[in-house]
Amino acid sequence: MPALLITIRSLPSTDERCPYCHGELGSACKACAQCQTLHHPECLAELGRCTVLGCSGPRPRVPGRRRRVQESRPSRSPLQWVGAFALFATLLCVVSPLFVDLLVHPRRGRGNEAAAIGGLKAVGNAQTLYREGDKDGDGTLSYAPTLVQLTNTGTRGDEDLIDEVLGAGTKQGYVFAITSSSQFGWTANANPYIPGTTGDRYFGANMTGLIYFHTERPVLFNPDGSSDDPVIGQ
Repeated sequence: MPALLITIRSLPSTDERCPYCHGELGSACKACAQCQTLHHPECLAELGRCTVLGCSGPRPRVPGRRRRVQESRPSRSPLQWVGAFALFATLLCVVSPLFVDLLVHPRRGRGNEAAAIGGLKAVGNAQTLYREGDKDGDGTLSYAPTLVQLTNTGTRGDEDLIDEVLGAGTKQGYVFAITSSSQFGWTANANPYIPGTTGDRYFGANMTGLIYFHTERPVLFNPDGSSDDPVIGQ
């Protein structure tokens, strides 16, 4: 009896399948480095190894994908949170005054300076009314020696020549004072309560109605009431 010859041939297949998901393999496939078995790159990434039983090949490198390794981070202790908050508060205390100086004080200072000039003009008008009306009632036409005497607490009757806030000597960041007074003239100063913060310039006025200023010190007056300091508007 003749021997039966059996020949096994592998037929070409156009629909090769992934051994993991059994889906058709396309052009984007990857072979195991040990046994050359083709897989979907996603299947290799999901499984983490070759699907062939007994294959010890390393996991093939999948282009375009990186294995995400989640690193365990130790949680912060309450003491660390307290330290972080204290550091933030310290930085805030250091930085905040700088922003206040840059943003608030220049604007507030300019407004205070305008109010100081207006206050000295009000004192000048009040001094004229005080002298011409002989508000002290002594029969001699003279100027008021203090700001209080230009309010209704220092004059006869209920007439206010200046408001009581100005008469108290401090208004809108400036300190006001009549520095000299006589029958023939007067001088007054308005200095910033906190130089560089509530105002940058010092101001002064006299019986001529002129407003003087200086940037570093109070306005100085001569014995006759005049001043050699710069004049506002000139």
